[in-house]
Amino acid sequence: MVIPFFRVAIFNCGKLESFRKYLKVVKKMFKELHDYKEKGTPMNITYVVKKVGRKSMWGKIVQVDESDNVILFYDVDQKSVEQININQIDDIAISYGMTS
Repeated sequence: MVIPFFRVAIFNCGKLESFRKYLKVVKKMFKELHDYKEKGTPMNITYVVKKVGRKSMWGKIVQVDESDNVILFYDVDQKSVEQININQIDDIAISYGMTS
């Protein structure tokens, strides 16, 4: 298992309690992403791409991979699947009024 740099930095600073709070937030986020996937919730996701900038697209979550910190997202406009790292995500806007 690869531990990202920011997790190691938190341990090195001796802020174990902050790390525990961080883990709770991450677990909650992944639970919500799993719920959106199971319900087929349509959403607009905005994420940052290196050397390109912000990208925004409408679609649904196809898969959530907690071990690699990525989601597979189906873009309904382009009819394609994008792999997005969780760290790239800037905003998720849920569309509760639409039906799937």
